[in-house]
Amino acid sequence: GALSAAAMNILIPIYLGEFVEAIALWSNRDGIPSGVLPTLKLFLAYVVQILGCFISLLSISPVLTGTLLSSLPCVFLIGSLMGAELRRLSQKAQSQHSIASSVAEESFTHIRSVKALSIEELQLERYRNETEKARALNEQLGYGIGVFQGLSNLTLNGVVLGVLYVGGHLIYRDELKSGQLMAFLVTTQTIQRSMAQLSLLFSQVLRGSTALNRIFGVLHDSSRTELLPQRTQSFTSDKLYEQWSQPGHAPDLQFDAVRFAYPTRPEAVVLDELNLSIPAGNVVALVGQSGAGKSTVVSLIERFYNPSSGRVTLGSHDLRGFSLSSLRGQLVGYISQEPQIFNTSIRENIRLGKPNATDQQVEEAARLANAHDFIMNQLPNGYETRVGQGSDSVAGLSGGQRQRIAIARVILKNSPFLILDEATSALDAESEAQVQGALKTVMKGRTVLVIAHRLSTVRGADWIIVMSHGKVAE
Repeated sequence: GALSAAAMNILIPIYLGEFVEAIALWSNRDGIPSGVLPTLKLFLAYVVQILGCFISLLSISPVLTGTLLSSLPCVFLIGSLMGAELRRLSQKAQSQHSIASSVAEESFTHIRSVKALSIEELQLERYRNETEKARALNEQLGYGIGVFQGLSNLTLNGVVLGVLYVGGHLIYRDELKSGQLMAFLVTTQTIQRSMAQLSLLFSQVLRGSTALNRIFGVLHDSSRTELLPQRTQSFTSDKLYEQWSQPGHAPDLQFDAVRFAYPTRPEAVVLDELNLSIPAGNVVALVGQSGAGKSTVVSLIERFYNPSSGRVTLGSHDLRGFSLSSLRGQLVGYISQEPQIFNTSIRENIRLGKPNATDQQVEEAARLANAHDFIMNQLPNGYETRVGQGSDSVAGLSGGQRQRIAIARVILKNSPFLILDEATSALDAESEAQVQGALKTVMKGRTVLVIAHRLSTVRGADWIIVMSHGKVAE
């Protein structure tokens, strides 16, 4: 849940493969959760055993115990220095595994493009190269852990020899009996074995710590896109939604001196003191060359990001004052160039716009979106036809059909502000005509922002705004 709710500025810099691998470690039967309890039990057992042995050593000979304790700083110094290096190497190996997983994931996700470009061998070679780097790093990590364990045992054996040497002198001066020295040595050996086992546990902890750091990092940062302080939330989004959804009451939208740069490239300013006004109840087309900032405007309206400075207001209310669920789930409707169809029935795909909608409301939304006829006449089970990527799904819908399903969702959602992001640019003439008819229905009485390149898309706009280099050009 936290992963899907995480802010875009957290998710974008992170390889998907990294999360796939981290979550696999978490969910696997032999992964982190199943290994935590046994590891914790062993750790506590060894620590308690070591503490108990030290109490026994003190009772046998405080002098020898002092000798033993004086050598421990050296042991801990070696352990901390090598441990830090091994942790760094483990993180590097984990990241490399993530890169390799991402190469495989993107190859399967974009399998059509891979085959169309005939780059199967190239992608396979990329994957081999990345996995070879991961193998080399894991090999280094294995050698490092082996050296760490070897040095640990060597150091502990050196400590035992030192104890034996001092104990011999104490026996020679009649300050210690030979039986006591033997008991001391046996107890010291027990400590040595326990510490050796702790070093083995350390290697197991290394494997999961990097993955856990990434998972908990997202859990910690998932609310990075924050609300404004409570004192600014003097409105109730439900009441505003009810008011703005009424015919003739749609809100306006304003960008006031908005400046923005993506977190991954803070030096590259995308929007530079942008002032933009979308009047209430109007259709405004936003046009401009690629890179002008149109998609960034959409991202700020949906609050995938917050402005670096300035503010974006809907009906004079700062967007940061709305919860993300009310902003995206009620107030703002979005139709993209390639709407997503989920692996469920047509009915449930439309119902995503309003999860508590009745079947009658779903079908009425489909009629308004010009989708009812093809659903009933062309799909084998009508509204119950399962679509998507599952094995029991029917063949994929056409581009125009997918768009009309997405429009039906937005009609059901009844959002007062709509964003049409290149909504018909990928359609043929016949499909575009059908979708344009559905769009006219959904746009009535709403404030609409249209992102477009094609003249046919902006023909019915009340205003056309041209963007260039993050500003309004005309």
